[in-house]
Amino acid sequence: MIFSALLLLAFEAEGEVVLSEVMFDPAGSEYYDEFVELYNTGPDTVDLGGWRIGDGEELDRIKPLDRGTLLAPGQFALVLDSGYPERSTTYDPLPPEALLLTVDDASFGKGGWSNTSPEPVRLVDPEGQEVARYVYSLGNRPGYSDEKALLDRGDRPDNWRDSRVEGGTPGLPNSVSPQATLPSPYQGRVVINEVMFRGDEWVELYNISRDTITLVGWSFSDADTLHRRRLPGCPLPPYGYLILGEEGCRPSSWPALNDDGDEVFLFDQMGRLVDHMSYEGDWTEGRDASLERVNPTLTSMDPHTWAPCSVPEGGTPGGRNSTFLEALPASASVSASPDPFRDRTLITYRVPAEASWVRLWVFNVRGQRVRKLLEEVPSGGEGRAVWDGRDDRGERLPTGMYVLYLEAMDHRRKVLHRAKGTVAFTGGF
Repeated sequence: MIFSALLLLAFEAEGEVVLSEVMFDPAGSEYYDEFVELYNTGPDTVDLGGWRIGDGEELDRIKPLDRGTLLAPGQFALVLDSGYPERSTTYDPLPPEALLLTVDDASFGKGGWSNTSPEPVRLVDPEGQEVARYVYSLGNRPGYSDEKALLDRGDRPDNWRDSRVEGGTPGLPNSVSPQATLPSPYQGRVVINEVMFRGDEWVELYNISRDTITLVGWSFSDADTLHRRRLPGCPLPPYGYLILGEEGCRPSSWPALNDDGDEVFLFDQMGRLVDHMSYEGDWTEGRDASLERVNPTLTSMDPHTWAPCSVPEGGTPGGRNSTFLEALPASASVSASPDPFRDRTLITYRVPAEASWVRLWVFNVRGQRVRKLLEEVPSGGEGRAVWDGRDDRGERLPTGMYVLYLEAMDHRRKVLHRAKGTVAFTGGF
């Protein structure tokens, strides 16, 4: 009886190694980029030495790539094509916590996984017992694997989904896992800080924390969150910036952001949402300018958090945003210095972060507008303008007291805040 129980326990321990992901139609090389992912759902370490994997016609022996064949409880094993280590870097950097394996043949099964007809993926233990079998479904976009949703619930077709990440999630939790719906510990630490959606597109991230964060297994997308782009393992330094795009940290591909409005999502290595913003194309009024976050601590989904870049270059990639506001004022204000002035004065205004466009006018004491200093210009929370004591025709105004009038508007030109100030001009007739 005791001997029989031990045999049963041994069988159950081996049977707790499951198939978790199958890349049968990679976007890159069909010869080197196929993979199968395994996972140990049990409480015991399992030695995969002597195990085999393959299709319905041929099984190939599993062998180690670097750290042996012992698969710990709760660990992923990534079985790579035998040619991958020397001929491909598609999934690099591979997660260091994953057990890396390969097969003792040139391909999986008989000639690799078919892209035209479904094949069974079979996992067999050293005694010849078939531990797992999954017949993958066709119809995935190239580069999108089949992933298991619930790792301990078997290989029924309804427990598998198309991966949401280009390149899959080799050696990492699946993007279709229930874990992906949990809050990310990186929320509020890594933010989408600037978005250039016209011309040469890019997205800037900012690290609010004091720790370097490496983006191994992270992904991002536009509004189509079912097809996310895999990010390489780029480091994001403390209180530093990182550009996602052709000239920076290059994702597996680019989603092409829409000029008339779109969304940007950022996900961590477990598929959990880190940050999300949406925009409308008219926020920049057709200018080739980025949208900047006026302060990284503000909520990203409030449209008033974003303002069009105000510098002539149209963007501030890798640097402090032109619309950045250090501290958010409770109300708008406008003042001048020096006051009184003879030749010129510097007018400074501050508005709450939701302001994106400003007007700054000068009135005389009779209520007549004499000068438009700023007329619906994009702005962040703080700005400046110089007044030389002249009207809109360039003529010098008489000595006296003048009223400074500020209007701060949102993207729809709805006036959000108004402020008034005064300044004395002594250089007139």
